[in-house]
Amino acid sequence: MRQATPKVLGGAGFGTALAVAFAGFFGAFSTMPQQQAPIFANDRATEAGQWKLEPSQVYITAERAFGVSPVKGELLLVFEATLENRTSQSTNDYLSVFRPEDKLGPILKAPIVVLTRDGSFGPELHPGMPERIAYMWRMPATVPIPQEIGFTVLAKSFKSQDNLYGMPNWLNQHAIGTFRFLNIGKGS
Repeated sequence: MRQATPKVLGGAGFGTALAVAFAGFFGAFSTMPQQQAPIFANDRATEAGQWKLEPSQVYITAERAFGVSPVKGELLLVFEATLENRTSQSTNDYLSVFRPEDKLGPILKAPIVVLTRDGSFGPELHPGMPERIAYMWRMPATVPIPQEIGFTVLAKSFKSQDNLYGMPNWLNQHAIGTFRFLNIGKGS
């Protein structure tokens, strides 16, 4: 009587070794250093998926800004920028386009976003019509004010046919770069 067990185990051992080799080979690529996101110029417009962005100014204030007042013991980090909708439909999908760096400590995850010309909260922006927007984050007054702060720019990619509805959509928000500001001072 012949025994087939050694051949089967030998075949399984080769397959396992091959799988481990492939996993090790492809795993090596994930340990490679990731490319650094670019730093955008503050004096030029930047295209970020659905939006054309142009930063205006950044400041920290203890005073009322665009109808929003900080509560006692808090300051407002204000980032003003001009946004232009590059899509074919009106949308307010700009609420999470900017994210401040973590060096400011426990600030709100979602900013308070207002239109600077009339103080309306999160209105839809129409295609081809630039609007100045103020993003405001509440932060503790005890946090030291940094000399430099960065705002990560988040964009979405256009997909002509999404997998769920088969319709065109902007999906998969990802970081595309950073705006950096120096000499951030405390306003009045």
